[in-house]
Amino acid sequence: DLFMVLEEQKLLEELGIDISFALDNMQVEKQREHAVKELMEAEERFQKAFYSGPVGLAITRASDGVYIDVNPAFSDLIGFSRDELVGKTSLGLNITTPAQRQEYVNAMVKEGAIRDQEMVLRSKSGETLVVLGSMEVIELNRETCVLSTTIDITRRRGMEEELREIEQRF
Repeated sequence: DLFMVLEEQKLLEELGIDISFALDNMQVEKQREHAVKELMEAEERFQKAFYSGPVGLAITRASDGVYIDVNPAFSDLIGFSRDELVGKTSLGLNITTPAQRQEYVNAMVKEGAIRDQEMVLRSKSGETLVVLGSMEVIELNRETCVLSTTIDITRRRGMEEELREIEQRF
């Protein structure tokens, strides 16, 4: 009888360990599912903000400046479709000059970001655009990228220039 009791006790202890292990695994799985859900929700928020906003947004690869993605506002501003931009560079499409690109790279290396800087870009039609731009380094799919924001201030700059000319006359 003592042998049976000890054997049952051993089995109960092993069963307890197995149940504890299973409960731990269930807890870990719930935490993983929660983390995945939060990540998916964050990605959805980013996608909605990226594609629906009125500010031009572009994501480029930091190593070579190739466009990875752009939003409709950026495409509309610059005059190139998303398909014409993705896989190309601003230099290749003549949106920026080599000197501008180097200036932006230098500023990013020195400061880590560019905030609300006036920039000059060229549209597909060749029109000169004055924009207020910002650039921030981001990590995307284990690759260093740059998120650029672009607000067209061309008309504002033109009006300011006209106002200065009027003020100088008086």
